[in-house]
Amino acid sequence: MEGAVRKGLKGLQREMRLMIGEIKLKEEKNQGATHDSKIVLLKELACDIEDFIDLKWVPGAAGALVLSAIEMDPRTDILEEINNFKESIQRVRNWQPDAGSSHGGDGAASSFCPSAASAPPCSPEATLKQTSLRHFLQDKRYLVVIDDVDRPGVWQAIKHEFPENGHSSRIIVTTSVHSVAAECSWGSYVYTMQGLGKDESKEIFWGTVGQENRTLALQGASKGILEKCGGLPLALISVANYLRRQGRAGSRVTGGLTIDQCNRAARTLGDKIQKGQDAEFVKINRALLQCYNNLPDYVHRSCLLYASVFPRGRPINSKVLIRRWMAEGLVAAHGTVTDEEGATCCLEEFIDRSIIEPVEINNARVAWCRVHSIMLEFIIHEAVSKSFVALVDKDELLSNNETIYEGITFGVRVRRLSVQDSSNQGVDDAVKSKSIDLSIMRSLTIFGSPLLDLQVCKSLRVLDLRRCTGVDNIVFGDICKLLFLKYLSLRGTRVGNLPSEIRHLEDLETLDIRDTGVEVVPIEVIRLQKLAHLLGRFKLPHGISSEELEKGRLQTLAGVVITKADQSYENIILHTRKLRKVKIYEATSDSSNSPRNKKAKLSCSFRDSGGASTSNSSLLQIKELFTGSKALQILSIDSSDFSKEFLSFLEAPCAITSIKLRGKLENLPDTPILRQLVVLNKLLLISTGLSCEVLSTLQSLPCLEYLKLEEGCDGFSGGSFIVTSGGFPSLKRLCFEASELPEVQFQEGSMKSLSILDLLCPYSEIPGPRRDMHLCPSYQTCDPEESRLGVVGVSYLENLNEVILHHSTGE
Repeated sequence: MEGAVRKGLKGLQREMRLMIGEIKLKEEKNQGATHDSKIVLLKELACDIEDFIDLKWVPGAAGALVLSAIEMDPRTDILEEINNFKESIQRVRNWQPDAGSSHGGDGAASSFCPSAASAPPCSPEATLKQTSLRHFLQDKRYLVVIDDVDRPGVWQAIKHEFPENGHSSRIIVTTSVHSVAAECSWGSYVYTMQGLGKDESKEIFWGTVGQENRTLALQGASKGILEKCGGLPLALISVANYLRRQGRAGSRVTGGLTIDQCNRAARTLGDKIQKGQDAEFVKINRALLQCYNNLPDYVHRSCLLYASVFPRGRPINSKVLIRRWMAEGLVAAHGTVTDEEGATCCLEEFIDRSIIEPVEINNARVAWCRVHSIMLEFIIHEAVSKSFVALVDKDELLSNNETIYEGITFGVRVRRLSVQDSSNQGVDDAVKSKSIDLSIMRSLTIFGSPLLDLQVCKSLRVLDLRRCTGVDNIVFGDICKLLFLKYLSLRGTRVGNLPSEIRHLEDLETLDIRDTGVEVVPIEVIRLQKLAHLLGRFKLPHGISSEELEKGRLQTLAGVVITKADQSYENIILHTRKLRKVKIYEATSDSSNSPRNKKAKLSCSFRDSGGASTSNSSLLQIKELFTGSKALQILSIDSSDFSKEFLSFLEAPCAITSIKLRGKLENLPDTPILRQLVVLNKLLLISTGLSCEVLSTLQSLPCLEYLKLEEGCDGFSGGSFIVTSGGFPSLKRLCFEASELPEVQFQEGSMKSLSILDLLCPYSEIPGPRRDMHLCPSYQTCDPEESRLGVVGVSYLENLNEVILHHSTGE
């Protein structure tokens, strides 16, 4: 019988592999709604099978004999369940939706997706007719507008048909894809359109609804609509036309448009756009559905739907989004691409397509982002309709109703639940009213709301309790029983310490304890073999062996609080072989994490408890930490002493690609050393106190792409920041941030790759250039405005595309 169980499980595995193959094959052909519906059902079955394997006990031979003797052998039931799963898989493979199904047929989805079918090859006649277009335009001055180009190949196929005949002709191309815009620009100007402002949005909205309806009461009721439309004209006009019809239809009863109709339209806007059943919403439904269907594959569509678990109107931390995609298994490694690289490429694809927009760019990366308001409304209801997620928002449950597919009945089966800004009673009512089975949930996200009963959530992979109320050490005992947990965020909660029972979370990959009361991480956390990212501000434990560390998968350690007599961090940093990112904080006078505590200047160098320098072998190990294939890649140090010590170790070859140093420095490495740091591409120096003259030596770094120089209230000191010809050959972005902008000179031939210049210093009127600046060759040909701002030679930056100024800068 045990052999039959093993055979049955292998059979399930084989059936699922066949289904995966079918999915990939049909995905390449863009099968449409039927295909998506089958995937939804298959995902449900996959989760059920995984839960079945995880939670069922398959007894060994000895146990089976005893159980068989008393007629309680569970393997008979297990075999029956395996056979049921096989039958369910076959039913899904053979299932076709009814013609009247709410999911629609393949034709409907394909009609909204121009890229679903490849363009037919050009016939000789068609080729000749294009030829005639070029001939027709050859001697004319023309203006051509090409609207909504969604693929670079389209432009490549037609661009040669427009002759450059010297008649000052123009071609305008519109697209929502940044890479297409870059491809079409030919080095010309790319104008990035913004959404309408609040005043413009109101004028369009009320101009369509009718100014006679613009009462004080209705203006207040329409606020939610305007926020969700996000300045998108098509959305504003669509909902305005709908409200105008509603007002006219009810004029004989209510006298016109009412507050209730406005409130209901705001609440159901996403649902109406997603369904597109009302005539006013057909166009925007088609536009958003095309945008969604044109995504490369099911993985991208799933990742986009996943953004619906985050609260409306709040930015999303990009790293949190990427790590949660990975924990949910939405992205998978393939070939040489890792999970994280795949997830990062997915986010970049959304940004390129203008689906997700950056909110904050920090240190040359998108730190925070958001889904455009109206697209978010669409994907929330798309995710709910596919049973991908359920939401409890302000005590209101948004979930799919019971659905029947060819005899397969699914109720409200929630794999992902997001609770946002709700009360205890509201959450309790919402969950009970639909009899939501919490035991099958894979992901639970709670924002600003009370906890659910975590003891029931046995299958959780992702638990995000950021700034959640009611999280204490008692509740943490229940969390430690969630054996399949991969991602755990306690950020902003009141957890004071982590119990030793956390050792049971053997699958944990990310642990976020930032802004909590945890001061010392227990040794059981470091011993978790699958833990990859540990985030917070904590001291490390003592007593862990180098052998245990070398077996672990820890990649990110941000950040460690170190003290003079403590060597625990040295052991962990030196022997964790997969460690790639480390952030080190200076110790405080109090062990508390509170930012109010005053810092005490303690030595943070690699020294033993007696204050003596480490041995030559230890120094060799430390240097090896910065070199070779297993070296650190990203290092951040918030300590003057340790920053100085690090710079003394810095020499070629060095494998570190990104360095951030905060604290006073005495000097920088010599120019010959800087020239050999060919891997370093990102450098941030904050509050170092170094003079501009010293900082100018950084131009010898051959491969540096991003440089940020930031000083506090005292600003920069010591002469001018001068970049000579050939300086910073690879730099793409340069950022100054201080209370006052230093005197900057760019000489001809410098920074040929610079694209973005950030001058984030409060504006102050500079009466004129310094006397010695007249001696600068760049000054002789500079624009008067440049010298007035204290920046000389901007015109020499031949690839400069963008200058970002402090918000206080005048016209």
